[in-house]
Amino acid sequence: DDLPEKNVENRLNPNLSILTWNIRNGIKAKEQTGYIKSIGTPDILCLQEVDIDCMRSGNKNIALEYAEALGYKYVAFTTARVEIDEEDEKAHKAKFPNSRREVDIGRGGGVIGQAILSKFPIESIGCIKLHKLWEDYENVTQIRARVQPTTGGRVAQKTKIKIGDRTVTVYNAHFDNVSSPTGRLIQYGQVAKDAENEENPTIIVGDFNTCGHGLGNWFSEDHLYERFPYKRPVSALDPLQKTRKVGETEAEFWNRTELQTTEGKRFEDPNGYKSPTVKMGPFKGKLDWTLFEDDKFMVIDQKTGPLGLSDH
Repeated sequence: DDLPEKNVENRLNPNLSILTWNIRNGIKAKEQTGYIKSIGTPDILCLQEVDIDCMRSGNKNIALEYAEALGYKYVAFTTARVEIDEEDEKAHKAKFPNSRREVDIGRGGGVIGQAILSKFPIESIGCIKLHKLWEDYENVTQIRARVQPTTGGRVAQKTKIKIGDRTVTVYNAHFDNVSSPTGRLIQYGQVAKDAENEENPTIIVGDFNTCGHGLGNWFSEDHLYERFPYKRPVSALDPLQKTRKVGETEAEFWNRTELQTTEGKRFEDPNGYKSPTVKMGPFKGKLDWTLFEDDKFMVIDQKTGPLGLSDH
């Protein structure tokens, strides 16, 4: 409470800096906050995969640790999932010894979600619970519930932030990574539909997990997922396959279709759709987006940061 608010020179048309980052639970919080300081702490920081009281990240409140390290006055946190506790984890490992690495490194009985940190007053906080689609952490018949057992799902934060005499609405989303491109578009549609009713200038950021690459695509075949959790072949059942061009990445498809045709409001990422935010072996792709409502913002500068301080 004793931190000062940032001064605004032009109250009607203020300058604004914003950064979005999937921090992978904040395991490298010290290195990540050090990097943010080195580039100049942004006015608004949107984080995904933020732990609170999880063993893997030292049982810390990662959102508050970021706020204290970087000097943010306002913090909004939204829980997406409740992690299994240590005793349940031991039983889970005994039953499923080949579970994915997220369980193997220790989950820790806390929660994981998204955080928005701001130098300006946060007027309101909301949440959009996204459709579960293929990724259901609670359905024990699905492989996802066996390899990464939690309670909850995916969410998009919604905050209204007062900057000078203007109010900006910021959505911080984390879409389904084990769904198909169609599934992610359905989740984005929930956010876009809500944004249509916003009178304020609107920004939508986050980890969209747009990982469909060329002819390769992700789909939900449990027996294949158990063997190849990160590499899924094309699904002929995905309706999006009928409209994608041969060799077109999912990010290219989004830029060509969805972001150009959103009813009422049009959004654009100044980083474009070709700027990769993830590198896994030979794979490079754009998973992370910063979408500004067209005609409401003038982008002065933009960049994509280093890829080594998180998994993307």
